Parts: sequence; structure tokens; C-alpha cells
Amino acid sequence: MSITTQSAYTLNVKTQRVDTQLPKNYHITVEQWQQFALGLRHHLAAKDWDSLVKLNKLLINALSQVAKDEFIETAAQALARKNVAKVHEEVVNKLKSDRDAMAVELERFKSSQAGLSAYQFTCISGESDDL
Repeated sequence: MSITTQSAYTLNVKTQRVDTQLPKNYHITVEQWQQFALGLRHHLAAKDWDSLVKLNKLLINALSQVAKDEFIETAAQALARKNVAKVHEEVVNKLKSDRDAMAVELERFKSSQAGLSAYQFTCISGESDDL
């Protein structure tokens, strides 16, 4: 299964390869904005961080193109782009939440390691006193 947006963004689900080249004077269609949203969700769910980073770079390129004066956006394209912004925000929030949860887990691990080391040291000290 491939997701394609006129050679600007290609996601091959089997190979997980992402092409991130945008041609000059490229216009982003509603379907292509939808592909960005799909790709963001897909790579997040697959925990494919490399492809997510590549897709984010392509999204930045697409948004830069839209910001140019000569780019004329229809109401449907604007709505689709806003949907991508919403999905992007959800992805970023999920990544931040996961990062924070990982930090808490790492802190717990470090604390338990320190406690375990102290306990083991106490056990070793007690054994030498028993001799």
C-alpha cells in the first residue's frame, strides 16, 4: 500500500520510506493535506521516529510554499491545512506526554537503583559483621 501526493510526499507502508522533495511552484491539494495528516498519525502509531522527522520537514516545506504570495489557497485547501495543523498538534502533544512519562519512569528507575544499591551495601556490611 502506498500513499502518494504527486511525487512530493510518498509513503510506502511496506518499506517505510519517505521521499521529502517538493518541486518548485508546487500546489498542495486537499488530498495532499489529508496525506500529511494520515502520515503523521501512521508514523506516530508505528513509532517510526525517522520517518516522522522527515515528514515534519516536508510539512515545513509545504507550509513555506503556502506562505508565499503567489500561492492561492481555496477554502477547502485552507480547511484541510488547518486539519493537518490540528493533527500535528495532537502528535506533538502525544510525543511530549510520552517524553514526560519516560522521564518519570527513568527517575523511578534511578531512585530504585539507588535504594537497591544502599540495601545491597547494608546486606554486605551486615555479612561482614557476622563473621
